[in-house]
Amino acid sequence: MVLRSNFVRISTAALCAAVEILLGSLTAEATRGRVMGIYTSILGVGLSAGPALLSASTANEISPFVSIWVLICIMGALSVLLPNAYNANEQPDTGSNASIGRFLLNAPFLALLFVFVGVKNTAQSSFFPILGLGTGLSVPSSSLLLSACMLGSVTFPALIGYLADKCDRRVLLAITCSLFGSLTFAVVLTLAEPMIRLLAAFALGGVGSSIFALGMTLVGACFSGRDLTAAYVATGSLWGFGSLIGNLIVGSSITAFGSVGYAISAGFPFLVGGIVMLFVCCHVFGRPTNRVGS
Repeated sequence: MVLRSNFVRISTAALCAAVEILLGSLTAEATRGRVMGIYTSILGVGLSAGPALLSASTANEISPFVSIWVLICIMGALSVLLPNAYNANEQPDTGSNASIGRFLLNAPFLALLFVFVGVKNTAQSSFFPILGLGTGLSVPSSSLLLSACMLGSVTFPALIGYLADKCDRRVLLAITCSLFGSLTFAVVLTLAEPMIRLLAAFALGGVGSSIFALGMTLVGACFSGRDLTAAYVATGSLWGFGSLIGNLIVGSSITAFGSVGYAISAGFPFLVGGIVMLFVCCHVFGRPTNRVGS
């Protein structure tokens, strides 16, 4: 069972990296934000529909592992066929010595961002229901809180992606990070108010997923060719590292500080980082521009 689980995780991670490289290579710069926003929304739909799919396959006496593996094979085949059909806009190879190390050196902020995104995802998926239960909410109420968060993750990214093609992406990312950090505290402080906590959870999930979409957009705008491939591989690895340490960081923070520990560990780094990035964008880079690195 453990081997099967790890096999599915590795296969899924490799597929996601392949799709992201494909999208990054084929997408025009003018629509990059929208494409990555829609891609992130589709990921949210998959995460929401996954449990229902597994329940249906089990009810029909089909092994969940078989169902997942069939879907991975189908998507893998599509990722191979699509470049052959739409390679007209593929960016040329830069001819550089691409590597994950080069990505870390050339884009340290983006590298750190994806580590924190991994921590954030762990906080939302693993600790959100625990946070509700720990503050006295019933199991249905805690589940509804998570559902509101996932609904937001499906709804927001496409809209934020559209905005990313219309304004300075660095400033938009700074605002989004700051807003996410603030919302983590809002969720913790409004758990006793049914409607407010649901709205806060909805906004938190949407803004959190939008950070991922904006990060992927900036990576695609900054790199091309083999550098782009190495960059997207690096983002996946860094996201995985953040998810791995996220359990320890968020769990320890909740144990030490109670429910507010969730906001301290999952949101405070984004709040501070967003404010600093906004200051840098406004005072160092000069007039905002839509093209990152311009």
